[in-house]
Amino acid sequence: RATSVPPCVGVLVGCHRTAPRSRAVSTRRGVSSSATSSPEVDALGAWITGRGGDVSKTKVGHGDRGRGLFAKRDIKSGEVVVRVPIACALSDSTRRTPPYPDAPWAVRLAHALLRERENDDHAKYANTLPTETVGFANACVATDDVVVGDLVADEHALDELGRYRLLLQSSHAAVKEKHSFQDWRWAMSLVHSRTFRVREPRAVSKDGGENNNKTTTTTRRLLVPYVDLLNHDSRADSVSCQWDVVWDDSGTGGGDFMVTACRDIKKNAEIVASYGERDDRHFFLFFGFLPKPNPHNRVTLFRGLEDAAWWYENLCGDADDTQEAWKGARHKAVQKVQEETRNTDPEVETELKNDPSQRTCVHAENEEAAALRVGVDACVDTRLLRLFELLSGDCDVAIAACRVRARELLQTLGDAEARVSENESETVFEDDVAVSLASEYRARRRALLEGIA
Repeated sequence: RATSVPPCVGVLVGCHRTAPRSRAVSTRRGVSSSATSSPEVDALGAWITGRGGDVSKTKVGHGDRGRGLFAKRDIKSGEVVVRVPIACALSDSTRRTPPYPDAPWAVRLAHALLRERENDDHAKYANTLPTETVGFANACVATDDVVVGDLVADEHALDELGRYRLLLQSSHAAVKEKHSFQDWRWAMSLVHSRTFRVREPRAVSKDGGENNNKTTTTTRRLLVPYVDLLNHDSRADSVSCQWDVVWDDSGTGGGDFMVTACRDIKKNAEIVASYGERDDRHFFLFFGFLPKPNPHNRVTLFRGLEDAAWWYENLCGDADDTQEAWKGARHKAVQKVQEETRNTDPEVETELKNDPSQRTCVHAENEEAAALRVGVDACVDTRLLRLFELLSGDCDVAIAACRVRARELLQTLGDAEARVSENESETVFEDDVAVSLASEYRARRRALLEGIA
C-alpha cells in the first residue's frame, strides 16, 4: 500500500502473450484470511464512529477476494466512502518513542501495534486483525537456505527476503524482553501487508526549528482500522476507490483518512482499492497472494546499468588486450543512459537529513528503480535497450542481447525447479501453502521471460 513504483517504460521485444484473466487469489490473503466475527468488526465500526469517523455506507462481507468492504447503498463517484480520524490509526511517527534509536518505520510501527493492542480502544482494532502471519517472507518453509533459494529462484527476491529476515531477527533482539519472537513476527508481518504510506505536512524554519515560515512534508506509515479491510485489484478498471489524508492545521499530525469513490459503486458491490502498481515480488513476499492478472508484473534482468554493461562485455568475450577499451566504453555508455534518464527528488534528500530512519526504505526504492526489467507483453526497459545499443551500435543486436539474457535466466530457473521437484519427493517442506505460492511465482516469472526469449 505504499505509493506506486514507476511503471515499466520500454518497447516490445518478442511475441505477445496474455495471462489468464482469472480473478481468484492464489492462496491465503493477508486482508481476508481472518476468522474474526462480525460483532468484532461492528464494535470497531462503532468505535470509529464514536470518535468522529463514518463507516455508515459500508458493510463487511465475503466475495471473490475473501473478506472485504461492500457498499450498503449506491455510492456516486466522488462520494466519501469511509472517513477514519487519524487519531484512530497507528503511526510510525517519530513523536512516539522507538524501541531503539533510528529504528526503521516497520520496527516503530510493529512496536506501536504490540503496545497498543493491550489498550482498550485499539484492542477493538487488534481483534479484527488476522491471527496468522502472511507472505512467503514469514513462512517456515524449510531450514535449508539452499532449498528456500530454489523455491524462490529469484536472486532479487532472495536479497529482499534476506534483508527482511535480518531486520526481523535483529529488531526482535531489542524488544525480546517484552515480546516473543512469534508475536514480533506477527506484528512485522501485518505492518508489511496492511500499511498505508502518506505524506504529512510539517512547518519548518530555515534553521530547522518548527514554525510556520515554511511547509515541507515527511513520509509516514499508518495502520488504519477498518480501511485495511479493502481488497486489492491490479487492474485500473476494477478499482472503485482511492484514498488520501486531509490534514488539519494543528501541525500535530491530526486529520482524517478519507476513502473516496472514483467510480459509481452499486449497492452490495465490493469496494476495491489498489495497493500500488507493484510486480509480483512484493505480493509474494509480504501479502501471501499474487494478483490475477497483474498488468504491472515484471522480472528483473539486471540489477542496474553497471551490471548489464559487465554482462554484455563478458557476452562478447573479447581478448584481454581490449579490457581498457571496454572499460571506457562501459563507463561512457552507462553515463550517457544515466544522463538521459536522470530523475532526482530533492525533497527525498531533505527528508533523509531530517529523519535518518527513512534511509533503509529510500535505498530499497532506489535499488528497485535502478533494476532493468521485462514486463507484461514483452516490454523491456528502454534504459537496457539503449545501453546495449550504445555498446553494440545496433538496435537489433541490443534486442538479441536481451533475448540471450532471458534464456540464461530461464535455464537457471529450470535448474532450480528440477531441484524443487527432487525435494518435494523427499517431503522436506514444512508449509505447503507457501510452497504452492512459490510455484506460481516461478511460473509467472517463467512466462514473462519466455515472452522475449
